[in-house]
Amino acid sequence: MSSKLQNGPSRLLPHGQGEMLKVAILLNRLANQGRAAQKWNAIAPLVRQQLADKASTLEVLDTSEALNQVPLLIESGYQMLIAAGGDGSVHFLLQEMMKHRREGLLLGAVGLGSSNDFHKPFTQFIRGIPVRIDPVQAKKQDVGCMRYTDEAGTTQTRYFLINASIGVTANANWLFNHPDAVLRRLKGRFVPLAILYAAIKTILRHRNFKLRLESDQFCCFGRFANVAMLKSAHVSGSLTYDQHLLSDDGLLGLNICEEMSRSQLLRVLADLSRSVFSGKAGRFSAYIRQLHIDTMGQQLPLEMDGEVVLASDIHCSILPGALSVVQTLPKSAEWTGCEGGKRGEKSLLTQYDPVAKKA
Repeated sequence: MSSKLQNGPSRLLPHGQGEMLKVAILLNRLANQGRAAQKWNAIAPLVRQQLADKASTLEVLDTSEALNQVPLLIESGYQMLIAAGGDGSVHFLLQEMMKHRREGLLLGAVGLGSSNDFHKPFTQFIRGIPVRIDPVQAKKQDVGCMRYTDEAGTTQTRYFLINASIGVTANANWLFNHPDAVLRRLKGRFVPLAILYAAIKTILRHRNFKLRLESDQFCCFGRFANVAMLKSAHVSGSLTYDQHLLSDDGLLGLNICEEMSRSQLLRVLADLSRSVFSGKAGRFSAYIRQLHIDTMGQQLPLEMDGEVVLASDIHCSILPGALSVVQTLPKSAEWTGCEGGKRGEKSLLTQYDPVAKKA
C-alpha cells in the first residue's frame, strides 16, 4: 500500500524548515501482537497531514513486502525512513540504514509496539501514539555497535540505539519475545504487568555466570548477574536507570550487577521501577566508550534493543554521530510540528570504577 504527495522536488540537503523530502514509512502490522494495524489505521491520516508540508513523496510499505527494499529505497533517493511498529521494527530499520548509510539519510519512528522504549521519555503523540517524525527535529546521534561470535562461529555486527545487555535483562527479553500462555494473555491486555511477569519469572530461574570485562577504563573478572550497556536510560516499561545520557555525547552508560541472589535481583527490579540503580552494594556504574566481554567460551543471550541472539566474545563500542535520527522534544514541550527548544548541556557526573570493589 502506498500514497504519494507531490509537493515539489526532493533535495539531499541539511534538513530544515521548508525542505521537501522523499519519505518512506515501513509499517509492521504484526507488532504488538497484531494490534499495530488497528493503531496505524486510527492515526494514518494525521501522520500524512503532519508530513504533508515536508514530504514531496510519501510511501507506506508493509514490512512483509519491504524486508529487502530498504537498500533500494535509499538508492532511489529516499532521505527519511520511518519505522512504524515496535522497538524491533526500529532495530530492523537501523541495521539496514547502517549498512547502506549515506549523508542526509535520517531515521524516524511511529510507536505501534508494546513498550516503545525508543520513544521514551514520551513527549510527542498523535492520538496517544508516540511519534518521532518531524525532520526538523533530526540530528546526528551516536549508535551502539556490537561485534560478536554467533552459534555457527561467524563474526556478526549489529547496531543499537537504546541499549544492549547480557544476563537477567537479556533472558527476560527472550521470554517476553517467546511468551508462555500466561505472558501471552498479559501482553495483549496489560503490558506493564507482562513486563513485570517476565522479569520476575526470569529472576526466579536465574543463575550467575563468569565473565571477564575490559573497557577503556578498567578490567575485572568474576561472576555477574547482569551487564547493561545503555544509550538510553529507559530499558523496558517503567524500568529506568539513573544515568544521565545524551544521544550525542559519545558515551555508553555501563551498569553492572555482580553475583546476586534472587532476593537481591528483586530489589534491583524494584529500584529500577523508581529510576534508582547506582550507589548500592554489588552495583557499579560508569561512562565508557568501549567494552570487551569475554564470555569464557559460553554462548550467552545478548539483547540489543529488545532483540536477543546467542553470542560469545562480545565487543561493544560507540559510533559518535553515526546516523541522523529524529529526536524527542524537551519533556515539557507539546507536539506542534515546529522546532523545539534547545538541548541542555550534559551534567558532569562522577564515574564509578567497577574495579574498586569492597573487600
